[in-house]
Amino acid sequence: MNIQEIEKLTGVPKQNIRYYEKEGLIHPERNSENGYRQFTEKDVERIKLIKLFRKLDFPVSGIAELLDGKANLSDAVNEQIDRLEKQSQDLKDCIAFCKVLEKEEAVASIDADYYLQDMQEKEKSGNRFFDFLSDVKEVYHAEWQ
Repeated sequence: MNIQEIEKLTGVPKQNIRYYEKEGLIHPERNSENGYRQFTEKDVERIKLIKLFRKLDFPVSGIAELLDGKANLSDAVNEQIDRLEKQSQDLKDCIAFCKVLEKEEAVASIDADYYLQDMQEKEKSGNRFFDFLSDVKEVYHAEWQ
């Protein structure tokens, strides 16, 4: 099967499939005549597993360890549950902060210094907010695409 067929069969975009190959999650054979990837049923099943784990926000490196038998499924799932619970708490912290912010009359009345200081204090106590520094990653990714 070629990459277009795999994309249709799994619902995973070609770009993702190429990325998973680059990251060592899949190892399709190459056609000796034209160099195109040739996928097997085993590759299809592996891509479906990757899709399943990615939809659960497992890190790519963790998926590689699972698929290669270097990690225990139960341990990996429990670690992911811990990560997701932390993310859930982070979202709750952001929601609570937004509820305070919604009491402001208008953007012009917001004292950004006050709120940023408050956020910084809350972060010292364990609260987490969105990492705006990751915005640059989005820009680089968009430019690369």
